[in-house]
Amino acid sequence: MRLVNEHPLGACEPVFFDGGTPAGFVTGRPLGSFDVLAFSLSFEEQFVLLPHILTTAGVPIWAHERQSRDPMVIAGGVACRLNPRPIVPFLDAFVAGDAEPVMAPFLERLADCMGSDRTRCLWQLQSIDGLWVSNSPGKVTALWHDGGPPASQIVSASGAGFDDVLLVETGRGCPAGCRFCALGFSRRPPVFYSAEQVLEASMPGIHRGQRIGLVGASLGRHPELATMVQMLSAHGADLTPASLDPMVLGSSVGQSLLQALEHGHQRSITIAPEAGSSRLRKLINKPFEDHVLLDAVDRLGRSGVIHLKLYLMYGLPTEQEQDLADMISLVGQVRKAMLGAHRQRGGTGRISVSLNPFIPKPHTPFRNEYMPTLGELKKRRELLFAGLRKLGGIKVSGISPRRALFQCLLDRLDESAADMLSHCKGSWPPASGLLRRSFPHWEQLVNGSLQTQHDHPDPMVDVGVSDWLLQRERDRAYAERTTAACCAQRCPGCAACSGLT
Repeated sequence: MRLVNEHPLGACEPVFFDGGTPAGFVTGRPLGSFDVLAFSLSFEEQFVLLPHILTTAGVPIWAHERQSRDPMVIAGGVACRLNPRPIVPFLDAFVAGDAEPVMAPFLERLADCMGSDRTRCLWQLQSIDGLWVSNSPGKVTALWHDGGPPASQIVSASGAGFDDVLLVETGRGCPAGCRFCALGFSRRPPVFYSAEQVLEASMPGIHRGQRIGLVGASLGRHPELATMVQMLSAHGADLTPASLDPMVLGSSVGQSLLQALEHGHQRSITIAPEAGSSRLRKLINKPFEDHVLLDAVDRLGRSGVIHLKLYLMYGLPTEQEQDLADMISLVGQVRKAMLGAHRQRGGTGRISVSLNPFIPKPHTPFRNEYMPTLGELKKRRELLFAGLRKLGGIKVSGISPRRALFQCLLDRLDESAADMLSHCKGSWPPASGLLRRSFPHWEQLVNGSLQTQHDHPDPMVDVGVSDWLLQRERDRAYAERTTAACCAQRCPGCAACSGLT
């Protein structure tokens, strides 16, 4: 929104869809009266909403059916750079990478051709780097922006849960190199905003008395984390950080962050060990030992954190029953460390676990791995749930194995999926009958290794990371060898840095 509203040719307002007739949040205008409808898609499950919202708004869902009087329909977001093929029949264009390098030329070309033939307008848009336009041949290369300022939340829907928090971006991408993570491999090199930039973006929220939510996939690895926390705290900011790295919490920088969290009365923190055994953490390139996590938990508890949430995965490649037992044991040790730290303070603490199946993602070293069958995933999930229940006092949540398989399916389908999405009426997962009619052998796409298949779609988006790097990282994973973090200094290691603007 900021990029459009700051441009002299643009004016943008949000739309919050609650199932009724969608309209502009500020003006109340119907969607069909706008020149452009822009969808931000962070998750594959949101694909199904695109045709549903267009239908509800009275806008033709198929790009080839829209006329000059209809809005241009564009999209962006992480889900669009993974596998946009299922939704491209709905789109006039999509942004493959960051919006900053694309939005200004998009608005200027669009303004030049307003009122002219739609085909001519689309033809003019095709010359914009980083933008896929309907019927464009070949791949589109994602462009990355390494400047500022950081994005911050402009407005939230009533009841969305962020009314008292201003969300401020601290960076994009992540240098850690976790081999399952699309954010880390589809946006290289990572970029971190300076402490001064984050402070400037935070000041409106500080003046309004809001808490400051620091958003970023790699907040704990921010090179100016200590400075940023100190500057925000000096201006009276109450901080709400995103997921933190156990290895960082044990460092001197982490100590500064813990002091700021205690000063701001932050009571809930998320840590993502991802795997319960040291062996699997090496496989996914998150190589810390159990004692590092337990020390971080002890520090958090002594800093006043009451609620600790853990992100854990099951169904990882090479996973064995002992790995599941190790996960249960690790959560038990975390619970013991948390209770022990709070016992010294005369209080108590609680643990919750977000337990989710591993989903192989495009652009990652594990992109071609298979997922266990639905029955096998349910078996592993129940084993973990039973073990965690025995520990007592652990709240467990997470997406179901069925939803995880369908998310993987969306990452592996092509344009033929659009017809199924158009019949879902905004509801996901699809009805069993609709899915079976559309893709009778869909299980083979998710339960059979793509390395043995020749009919899966080629990636539409070139994120700049070379295939040889992904294959090398897969080989190192199976050898249980770790790899150093991305240095984020435009090295030639993975070939991604050439996409920067």
